[in-house]
Amino acid sequence: MTDVLGDEPVNKLESDIASALRRRPAHEHQLAGILREVARFSPRLLDALERSVALLVKRGSFERSLYAAAARTLAECREEAVLPHLTTAVSDESAGGLASLSAAAMTSSPRLGAALARAATSRHPHLVLAAEVARVQRGESDGEHGASVAPMIKESCRISLCGEIFVPLLWRPALPTAARASISVLRGAERHIGRWLVLAELGRRAGDGSAPEEAQERAGKGSRGTRTAWGLAAWSLGGTFEPPPARPTLEMVARLSDRPSSDADVSFLFRMADARLPVARPMLETMSSPSSLNDSASIRAAFMLSQGYARGDLVEHLVAAARCQRHEALRGLAAAALFDLGQRDLAGNFADELVNSKKLPTLGWAALIRAAGAGKIQRLVTEPRFRRVQQGWSE
Repeated sequence: MTDVLGDEPVNKLESDIASALRRRPAHEHQLAGILREVARFSPRLLDALERSVALLVKRGSFERSLYAAAARTLAECREEAVLPHLTTAVSDESAGGLASLSAAAMTSSPRLGAALARAATSRHPHLVLAAEVARVQRGESDGEHGASVAPMIKESCRISLCGEIFVPLLWRPALPTAARASISVLRGAERHIGRWLVLAELGRRAGDGSAPEEAQERAGKGSRGTRTAWGLAAWSLGGTFEPPPARPTLEMVARLSDRPSSDADVSFLFRMADARLPVARPMLETMSSPSSLNDSASIRAAFMLSQGYARGDLVEHLVAAARCQRHEALRGLAAAALFDLGQRDLAGNFADELVNSKKLPTLGWAALIRAAGAGKIQRLVTEPRFRRVQQGWSE
């Protein structure tokens, strides 16, 4: 595999990985998220992640975000290389934590089967369920054991399972039908609309068609403050339901995010914008007024308006954001948005400058623009990539 990223970002990221292994940095989550997207295009970075996984497994540092990102990336890109380390991790009393079990679900080699079977006998129900999800995904379980343990999962563990196990599966091939029963049990116990929606989407893709009707029923009979959100959930599940005519609010879209409501995450708004729903436009325009392109959500809102709502006038403001050194951490995102809007030569010129940025998100986007310019990526600003590169999540 040819390294298309160039020396500048690879040298910087290699150095940051080495530093992180010596002493855990405050920005490790940001480094991990970027590596989750960028490393697949660089043999040198994959080599560095192999060394990282070997060392972190030896230390038993399964909770670190660098380990989670490295294990998942290698499971997708170099399965044979990571299998010995994953086997050791999953064989640990802690089953290597949810990160190891998440990575295991991305593999197919039978060499990991025995370790996962042992993990499925853990005394911790959430680890058992995570191991069973991996075994179902790999075709090694009929799902009955997972369904029997699902009622034992506490709310705090459901939150962890959602972020570490289920959200990463949203961006992968659908789960087998054997997963439906356990996912249905968890969905029935979930009170948070956003996490309910993650489970509903996974269940739907595994063949459970009951979620859209359930969401629509709650939209008609639930508490007044949640009815519109449930209506949007029904629409997003791909049924025949029309989205509610009410304009979305920050509180509403935060409820529909799988992140805690206190994070005020607006990712669901961008899902609405991707479908070009007219009701999303007013909130997008409020977020992206030219004087307020000073955070990642406003940059993305301007991109969505330019792409789907004929607001070509915002392109020049994205160019200004890509040049603005006062908001260095946003320049790469703005340049990536320009690439997706067809301004490829301009975005490439920005990338050549921004690969030397001291801000990791900007460096990460610049590296990805180079990969896209080489034909390795078709679309840059997607939901998983935005989460990982800009927000530092390693799902």
